[in-house]
Amino acid sequence: MIKRMIAVMTVGLGLTAALALPALAQETKSKPSGLSKNSKEPINIEADGLEVFDKEGKAVYTGNVIVTQGETVMKAKKMLIFYVRSEESQAAPADGDAGAAIKRVEAEGDVIILEKDQIATGEKGIYEATTDIMTMTGNVALSKGQNVTKGQKLVYNLGTGVATVDAGGTGRVSSSFVSGGGSDQKKPAAAGKTPKP
Repeated sequence: MIKRMIAVMTVGLGLTAALALPALAQETKSKPSGLSKNSKEPINIEADGLEVFDKEGKAVYTGNVIVTQGETVMKAKKMLIFYVRSEESQAAPADGDAGAAIKRVEAEGDVIILEKDQIATGEKGIYEATTDIMTMTGNVALSKGQNVTKGQKLVYNLGTGVATVDAGGTGRVSSSFVSGGGSDQKKPAAAGKTPKP
C-alpha cells in the first residue's frame, strides 16, 4: 500500500514536473515508471499557482495542490520539485526536448495520500531520488479501513520496502487493528439452534 502510494507520489510528481516545464523532458531518472500500478495513467496536477525557477532547478506549486493518477490522489498546500538539467539539455533549445533528473520532491502542509480505503497523512513529505527514501513527518498516520498506525515520522525505503515509524522524542508509536467483523459475514447460530438455509 504505502510503496504504491509513495511511488505514485514521487514518480508521478517527478514526471509531472518534467511534463509541465517546457524546458524539461518527458522522462526522469528518479524512479522507473513501473513502480505504480497506475504508472501508465495520466498524471494531473491542479494548484492555485506554479512558479518555475529554471536556473535554480526548482518548480513550486502552491495553494490547494491536488495530484491525481488513476485511483490515487495526493493533496498538499505546497509542492516543490527540485531537478537537475542534463549537460546536453543546457545547450539544447528550450523546445521541450531537454532532459532532466528529479533530485527531490517536497510536499508541505496537510499532506494526504489517498488510494481507495488507504490513507497516509502528515505535515510534510520528502522524497530523495539519490537514496530512494520517502520521509513523512508531523503527526503521521497510516490507515487502511479501521486499521491505523500513528507516529511523528515515517521513513520508507522504496528500494528495500522497509518502513520505520518513529514516535519522536516524547511520544510512542501507536497502532490499532480491527480484526474480521463486518456486516457481510454470517453470524454464528445461537447455541442449540439450527441455522436456517
